[in-house]
Amino acid sequence: LILDYMAGIPLDKFAHHYNLLPFAKTIEIIETLARVIEYLHSQNIISMDMKDKNVMWDGKKATYFDFGVSQIIIPERINLVEPFITSLLTTPEYSAPEMALTFTAYKRTDIFQLGILFYRLLAGKNPFARYDLYDFQEGDDYRESEIIKFSLPAIFNDIDGTPEVFAKYPEILRLISEMLEKDFRKRPEPW
Repeated sequence: LILDYMAGIPLDKFAHHYNLLPFAKTIEIIETLARVIEYLHSQNIISMDMKDKNVMWDGKKATYFDFGVSQIIIPERINLVEPFITSLLTTPEYSAPEMALTFTAYKRTDIFQLGILFYRLLAGKNPFARYDLYDFQEGDDYRESEIIKFSLPAIFNDIDGTPEVFAKYPEILRLISEMLEKDFRKRPEPW
């Protein structure tokens, strides 16, 4: 197996409050990833893992590079009003409510994940998790801890709108709030 070298740094390096990218760069990255999602959806593919560790940024452009859990919608479901796939695979921190509750992913599940990434790149934290309440360590119970820390709050908690960036850019908070709607049918299209 031979793969091309991909220059850059995974975006997770820039998803912490102490090392955020400039606002304009974050907007460019999210626009690029929205186009990626739009293309995937046009091919009837649901990503299910749009997250900071799966995006490489070389200082000029963002590249989504990990399609390990992506799935093609089976032909029998393509013509449904809301085509879907069923899967247990996703990252708990980016898990949309429908995946956490029913293991079902729709095209707009990717929008939820992009919304989490957008928020993280601007605020340096997850929009739902309350870090002061959850102090879990990696280990044998890591996945369970991540589900409690991130998946359940995504179902039950409201978005934390207190980071300073949202006072400066309230329209961005409104957009992210739409992307993070609990009901996937209310989320916007990628582009």
